[in-house]
Amino acid sequence: MAILFAGYVFLAWSISSQILTVNYKTTQAQIADLNNGWVVTHDDIIKEMGEPEKFEVKSKGDVRIRGEYFENVDSINCGVVISHGHTSGKTAMLKYADMFWDCGCDVVIYDHRGHGESDNEAMPTAGINEKDDHVAVTEWLKSESGLENHQIGWAGASWGAATVLMAGAYESEMAFIMADAPYQDWFTAIYERGKKQYGGIVDLLSPAAMGFVNIRADIDYRQASPILAAAKITEPVFLIHSRTDGSTGSHQSVNISKKLHPNCTFIHTEWGADHCKDINTRPDEYRALLYQFLEEKVGSFGRCGRETMEF
Repeated sequence: MAILFAGYVFLAWSISSQILTVNYKTTQAQIADLNNGWVVTHDDIIKEMGEPEKFEVKSKGDVRIRGEYFENVDSINCGVVISHGHTSGKTAMLKYADMFWDCGCDVVIYDHRGHGESDNEAMPTAGINEKDDHVAVTEWLKSESGLENHQIGWAGASWGAATVLMAGAYESEMAFIMADAPYQDWFTAIYERGKKQYGGIVDLLSPAAMGFVNIRADIDYRQASPILAAAKITEPVFLIHSRTDGSTGSHQSVNISKKLHPNCTFIHTEWGADHCKDINTRPDEYRALLYQFLEEKVGSFGRCGRETMEF
């Protein structure tokens, strides 16, 4: 019995280690992904937007968050802070940036704690601490640009989408929130993927594994929950998720959408795209849907609108 118990503890601890370890993509790998899967290359994007200003902010627990600021010389008083997915990085988010750049907006991208150029020793918490990081970056943008909350939008993909939704529950009066393929809560995201990888043993191991996550990261994992945050969000939300997402089931966004207020848009795409790949699969259509949302739900945000559809 003692051997069985020790084996159980070992396996649960190992799973918690997998949850809390970030094998993030290098900048070079992110650039390669952009060049292979996007309509323009990384060099094309930098040529259009210019070299960014690098910055650093201190966030919760004195964790240093580092990012890049693209100041739009054609700025008309708007900005967007974009949050990336788990194991990804800020450079990968440039595929979303040009939609907002063309509207005359400043763009900020940054690496999450535990990722890329930000403090790597900080454990990931699926939005619990990351939402504070996102707000800290937003405050930096406000001080640098003079923009106010109602002139700044938030965008995120996957883990980043969950982060901006959770931040939206605690920070009011942002212009809008764009969330591409979020999970409804951390446990569901982990359980769904774990079930595919390990099968039924996940049912037995997950309570102990998540208990170890709480202890090691000094959190309550149940707080990592966009679905609980959704009812507290007052900003217009553009929520989009592919029905054929093989990583995070789109039913999770369906559940989130039911908790959001009426001035939100949920697009449940049928474009055959995988996780966060709707924008790669149909970039023009994606942009048109976003601009329509901004025009109808936000009213005015830079030059964003259907008349701005220049590709």
